[in-house]
Amino acid sequence: MKNTRLSRRTFIASSGAASVVALAGAALTLPGCGGGSGGGGSSGATAFRLSSRGLSGVSNAAKSHAANKRFVSAQAADLNRAHEGDVSKIVSISISQATWNLWFGGGADMVDLRAF
Repeated sequence: MKNTRLSRRTFIASSGAASVVALAGAALTLPGCGGGSGGGGSSGATAFRLSSRGLSGVSNAAKSHAANKRFVSAQAADLNRAHEGDVSKIVSISISQATWNLWFGGGADMVDLRAF
């Protein structure tokens, strides 16, 4: 058997590659992780949120608002911005039907995730 030394750089590179492969495999097999046939599909629902990603000069109030609020429609998101100068983008997100029912089943237009 050949006695080879494994350098720290080689060890870290091979460990990182193995981790990426393991995580990619997990994402393909776990339901709801966006891969494989596990989640989404026709049983999913759409909600909306505000996003300040990629925008400069966004206030802390708008960032906090965008991080914690979810909306039933794009119009509801537009009408419930943090303040008049909030320029956050409106983006759609895919959620499970059960989550949609929990958030909006009672007729609410908006949900604050800090309340859960």
